[in-house]
Parts: sequence; structure tokens; C-alpha cells
Amino acid sequence: MLAAEPHNAEALYLKGRMYGGNRTDQEGSRHDDLGQAIPLLRQAVEFAPKNLRYREFLALFLADQGHPGEGKEILRTAQKNHPMIPFLEDLESLSAPEGVEFLTGDAISMSMMIALGDAGVADHIQLRLRTYHYAKSPAEIEAFYASRIPGFRFIPEKEEPQGAPSPEDEIFGQTYLQFLHVKSGSMKPVRQRNEVPDLQKAENGIMMTLFEMKVDPSLKRKLSPGEHSCFLILANYRK
Repeated sequence: MLAAEPHNAEALYLKGRMYGGNRTDQEGSRHDDLGQAIPLLRQAVEFAPKNLRYREFLALFLADQGHPGEGKEILRTAQKNHPMIPFLEDLESLSAPEGVEFLTGDAISMSMMIALGDAGVADHIQLRLRTYHYAKSPAEIEAFYASRIPGFRFIPEKEEPQGAPSPEDEIFGQTYLQFLHVKSGSMKPVRQRNEVPDLQKAENGIMMTLFEMKVDPSLKRKLSPGEHSCFLILANYRK
């Protein structure tokens, strides 16, 4: 169809979605697919600027490539109060450092997906729930966010385990938490563990859960001294 009608916005949109929906286990392939999807969706928006659906998918794919601010402006141009805009603004404020790996459909975030559903905030799940993999230490990740959010620090979920390690202890190191209260465009971190809200009652905030791994998730081997592997999950409880 595009060969015969190169300005057909619907055909461009469908082809872009086909590329963007091709989620693979190899993150490099995922980024390559988005790299092909985004120009097609940009053209669809150009040829049909009043079609909000085209803009929504372009904004989602831009967010997946680490450009939520651009996605926000593309939506705002068409609809000032679009419901996706606050989530894109939050992602813009919590932009990940260069080199981080964005994961889609990762099993480690499944419990947070259930928690969002239990809290009644399962809409816009692609923007509410984000999972990132870092080849950095918890201290390095904490320093990155502390440079952007005053008072930010990761809080250990529990004390270091005592006694003989369990099979799970052989894979996971410490788990860290932080809850950011979001109000009027600002983010305020909690100071201690007992200030982290019950997730079913959480609102207008972002739960950050950081898992420090002892075993490399791709190579299935124990990490050597100086090597790091962490998963960070962002769950947005805006209502």
C-alpha cells in the first residue's frame, strides 16, 4: 500500500506499530525496531496531525527510547491535558543514565504489575511500570538520582540476612526501596523505611524498587568482585 500511496497515514501508522510491537529478548534488536518505527509514526503524524492515536503511539515509542519529554510535547500540541502527559513528565524527571537497558515484559516486574492492579491504577501500564537493568552498583545508581532529587537515597528493605544463605540469597543481594511523593511537579523522597506507604493505599507517588543481583542474569554466573548487575523498577501510583 505504501508503494502506491506513500502519504497514506494509516499505512505508515500500522507499519510503525508492527516494528514497535516486535519485542524481543535481545534489547539491541528492540532498539533497532523502535528506530525503524519512530520515523514511520512521525510521518503518520505529519500527514494526519489531528489523529491522536498516531501521536499516542509515537509518544510511547519515544519514551521507550529515552525521550519522554519529546513525546510529551507531541501530545500537548494536540491535547493540552492528555492523560499520558503526567506520566511522561515523571519519566522525564526520572530520566535514566546513559547506557542503562530498558526492559519490556520482564518477569521481575510482575509483582509490581499486580500491585498496581490491586491499587486500581492499571491504566497506561506501559508508562506506569518501567524496568531498567544497570551494570552499576546501588551506590552509583543512588548518586545519579541524588544529583537530581534533593534528599534522595535508597533504603534497604531489610537487614542483611543472617545464618546460612537460602537458594534465593545466592541470586539476590540486597533489595532497596524509595517512594517519591509527586506534587506540583516536584518529587519528595521518604526518609526512612516506615514512611514507605502500603502499596494498595499509595497515591500520587512513584515506588522505586532496586534489586542487587549476585548472579549475572544473562550469563548465569556469579559476578566477580567489581562487577555489578541491578534491576530498578519504577511503579507510578498517580491517580
